[in-house]
Amino acid sequence: MIISVMKTTRIFICLGIFFLALFLRLYQLGQLPYGFHVDEAKAAWNAYSILKTGHDDHGNFLPLYYDSFGDFRPTGIIFAIIPSILIFGNTVFATRFPVAFFGALSIFPLILIFWQLSRDKDKKYFWIPGLLLAVNPWHIMVSRATSEVVIALFLALFAIYFFLKTIKKATFSSIILSLLFIGLSYLFYHSIRVLAPIFLVAIVVFYWSEIKIHQSLKAVLTVVFVAFLMTILLFLDPQARGRLSQVSILSDPKIRLETINMPNQEGPGHVLLARIFHNRPLVVLKDVINEYSNYFSTNFLVGDSALPLRYRTQNFGLITYVELLFLVLSLAAAGTKKEVWLPLLLLLISPLPAAITNEDTPNLQRALFMIPFIVLLESYGVIFLLSLKKYSRLLISVSFLALLLNFIYFWHFYSNHQKFGLPSYFRNGGAVEIATKVFQLKDQYSQIILTNSPDDLYPWFAFLNKINPESFNRSAINRNHGSWTWQNIIFSADKCPSEKISNSVDINPNKILIVDAEGCQVNSTLAKKQNINYLDSIRRPDLSQPYLLLQKN
Repeated sequence: MIISVMKTTRIFICLGIFFLALFLRLYQLGQLPYGFHVDEAKAAWNAYSILKTGHDDHGNFLPLYYDSFGDFRPTGIIFAIIPSILIFGNTVFATRFPVAFFGALSIFPLILIFWQLSRDKDKKYFWIPGLLLAVNPWHIMVSRATSEVVIALFLALFAIYFFLKTIKKATFSSIILSLLFIGLSYLFYHSIRVLAPIFLVAIVVFYWSEIKIHQSLKAVLTVVFVAFLMTILLFLDPQARGRLSQVSILSDPKIRLETINMPNQEGPGHVLLARIFHNRPLVVLKDVINEYSNYFSTNFLVGDSALPLRYRTQNFGLITYVELLFLVLSLAAAGTKKEVWLPLLLLLISPLPAAITNEDTPNLQRALFMIPFIVLLESYGVIFLLSLKKYSRLLISVSFLALLLNFIYFWHFYSNHQKFGLPSYFRNGGAVEIATKVFQLKDQYSQIILTNSPDDLYPWFAFLNKINPESFNRSAINRNHGSWTWQNIIFSADKCPSEKISNSVDINPNKILIVDAEGCQVNSTLAKKQNINYLDSIRRPDLSQPYLLLQKN
């Protein structure tokens, strides 16, 4: 009876934390963060296109990858958005919902991993990692921004949990479930394809003595072998290597500078010296170590160096100062708790794929796999405080009060100031408004000519206005060859299409709507000659104007 009550209590506590996490990820999700980024818009439009036709906007049938600019993004996120569109319609909320939902669900596998790792006396603190993940600023910001890495992380955590179960008791179900979750995670994000096998090997090394005791070696090696095999088979596909070839540190101009220019600076007759100090492997290794160390710096974790800017909250880091304190305390706990060393080991492994890239670094999205292990370590830091019996109640009360205040500070900046900062510029702020406004004005003009800056407006226009994908994509297939037309809408290849209109000698008598991007200036004399007049503008919350609407009568 007592055991049953305890289990019921644990279930209610977990559900309470889950609903807190869900609330923090769903509240005003359609408006916050402000700006519907081009990656979100393309994922949404292709989800709708596949839902209606079975093909993406390149004409590929049920594709495994989507190619925006040679990046070949895994399409797991696109397929995950389809049920959300069916339920919520063609909205920003529908696009973001799957990632936010799986972000909240991630507390469950994390709690289960903590349960597997911890001693019996510490299992009563199962709620701590769930709560810390629920309020983690880094995880909240990325969960609310249609980032597929969040779903990949959720799946990877379940894979780790079932792998830990396989070590302790090798059952057919634990083996299959571990492999299933690994395979599913591979459909969402590139980095996990590298990390998953390394994580598994690290766990095997850590639990080697237990594996021999439980006689689970064959089962464990099977999971590791299949994970490696899946990774190798996927990377045999050139599309799977597409993104890595773009962001690899090997393409970093700094490496080229040091390996080509600096040997010449050694002067004639110093070939050996140049090869010792400026050989390519050494230069690359140095850069990788520098990149790797950035992910453990306070400037990345609580400072302002994390990129891309579109995920960031101004005046705030990725974790709170109190979480950083808990993280430091976990190192003190490591002296007496062996279980602390596995999250620490996995944390040290987590940023490896991010460290071999050179674009938008240090990159908070590629390094997201650090979060669960940071949270697990923070949890052991809290437990360490609780072990200081004389002052534990006071210390914990003060710490959690400080955590609450730190979180309130973060949420204030995120919910009130994000839309006024640089992130709104980097999240295509204004694209939703111009797409809906153009559709409203569509029948009032013989032609509407749209800017392509900062991105071609077609995914916002087509998705938000529920355009028929079959007819629209037949026209959009020409977008890589310059300007293209759908009905009376011209998606131009120009930032400032009004310049071409005002400079044209062919004076078209038809009524035309022209949409220019921010920063465009029309020659007033030529505009007057062509009868081009300012009509309206789209304004961001900070009153800047990402789009200008001009009318030619």
